[in-house]
Amino acid sequence: MKKTFLLLLLLLGVQSLKAVDVIEVNFPDSKNLETDWLENIFGINPGDTFSTVSIEQGLERLYSSGFFVEKPTSETSITDGNVIINVKFREFPIIESIVLEGIEWIDPLTVLNSITVKEGFMLNTNELMESYRIIKAKYAENGYPWIFNESESLNWESKTLTIKFIEPLFGDVIFEGLMNTNPNALKRFLWMEKGDPITYSAIQLELKDLYATKLFSSVPEVRIQLPEKNENLPYFDIVYSLTEAEKTANLLFGAFYGDTSGLGGYISYREDNFRGNAVSLGTTLSYGDRGSSYDISYKDDSYKDTRLSLSSRIFDTDRNIIFYEEANDPNYNFASKGGEISLGKRVDRMTRLDFTLHSSENSYDPEDPNNLVCDPAIDPGCDDILAEKGILEGDLNSISLGYTKDTRFNPFDPTDDATYYKFSIEHGFDSSEESFGFTKYSYDLRKYKQLSNPEFLLAGRYKVGKIDGDAPSTRRFWTGGSSSLRGYDLGEQKGNYQSLLNLELRWHKEDTPWSAALFADYGSSSNESSALSFENAMMSYGIGVRFSIGFFGIAPVRFDLAFSPDLDDTKFHFSVGHMF
Repeated sequence: MKKTFLLLLLLLGVQSLKAVDVIEVNFPDSKNLETDWLENIFGINPGDTFSTVSIEQGLERLYSSGFFVEKPTSETSITDGNVIINVKFREFPIIESIVLEGIEWIDPLTVLNSITVKEGFMLNTNELMESYRIIKAKYAENGYPWIFNESESLNWESKTLTIKFIEPLFGDVIFEGLMNTNPNALKRFLWMEKGDPITYSAIQLELKDLYATKLFSSVPEVRIQLPEKNENLPYFDIVYSLTEAEKTANLLFGAFYGDTSGLGGYISYREDNFRGNAVSLGTTLSYGDRGSSYDISYKDDSYKDTRLSLSSRIFDTDRNIIFYEEANDPNYNFASKGGEISLGKRVDRMTRLDFTLHSSENSYDPEDPNNLVCDPAIDPGCDDILAEKGILEGDLNSISLGYTKDTRFNPFDPTDDATYYKFSIEHGFDSSEESFGFTKYSYDLRKYKQLSNPEFLLAGRYKVGKIDGDAPSTRRFWTGGSSSLRGYDLGEQKGNYQSLLNLELRWHKEDTPWSAALFADYGSSSNESSALSFENAMMSYGIGVRFSIGFFGIAPVRFDLAFSPDLDDTKFHFSVGHMF
């Protein structure tokens, strides 16, 4: 062979000799491939000038077609000063049977009908690679983004192609980037157990739970890590790359001003990662022209490594209550001190049940002793009048049950299609003459819809509620203020019935720290059931701006300017977090 090429090179190097031509191209090993097709791909035909470069390029083209086990080779011989080329190769056989192993999560017959490698046709490595892509796409369509091709084997005698896949099962979780947080504390928030299928939805929900801890400045990144030893297959580790928030202790504050309610606001300090164990401790002080209050709270969302959450708070409030029902209604000073303890149970990743015990002492004193709604010592019907307005003194001992479902990926700043709803019942026990007996029903529905332009999100909320019995004003439904009807003062309307609608068109350009919103609020509260059908409803509308500032945590800072057409007045609100 070497001597032949040396002779050819000598012949080509001698200018006195004529150019060497190819007189014949043969494919002696061909069994299933047509000669015309081989000649076309090889690209060298009888009469062409001999070139080793052309031969090498032709062999490369043949191999890249995918029908050959290995790269073809060539043998040349010289006859009368011209060259005969014999192309040698080993081609794949015609497949008589295809066997898929390890496919259980999707229908294997659907896979066989979809792939481009077919029984009765020659095996082609290009089509085999395309088939792998199709199979992985089929898995992805069914919520399995990770599927691994372990190997393929060909039985040359039976012409059977066997393709083996690994459907990954969860082995363990690994956290990267943690500096201040105990990894075991984070594992309490995750639901996947060893042997669970690694699915797209499961990973998304795990990410949601991690991000909801408020310990990270961005949504964690995730990857699947191959086991170090093959005997550990099919168990894979999930690796979360985390960027811890610069601050898990947040100082929040808000302010409001109204012609009637005056100036007010609040200051709140909260640590969401106490001693690195994802436990929250917080305190809030509210202040203003109409009184002040404080409370101290504790919350552990996975108490003692269970699916139970435990929270508690104590409070002391001294506030002036404004009654808007009549123009000449006097104001009363309200005082309440007590505490709450709550237990929550996560039914699944998106659903939870809550159970709350509340106990407090409540009292009212007129701001002006000479200006009363009525005097119980004189008017025998005064107690009923005071009860109607919620001016009730005594002990409040109640139990609450709540059911919540939340599909929002980021509950602090939703950007995708999602739904949130909560139904709750609170029952106050009238165990003595100085305690309140009532039952309060509340329903809160929130919907989020991303528009065709992904920079826009339509968000809506519907709240409705009713109270049976006598409840103090603090347990009644208040309409007005930064969390309900932004064009009115806090508690512009109060009562045993409420209906409320809020609508916002939110705009947020990706990778920008600020966003904007147009909003409209509509609702009412009163002691008449007609409030449930929006009778005497109030309306306001306005514009708002939100800023994402790390100092305030992951929830945006909110500025709202609201206008009330009925009052011909504007209200300004500043707070942290969306209204819903």
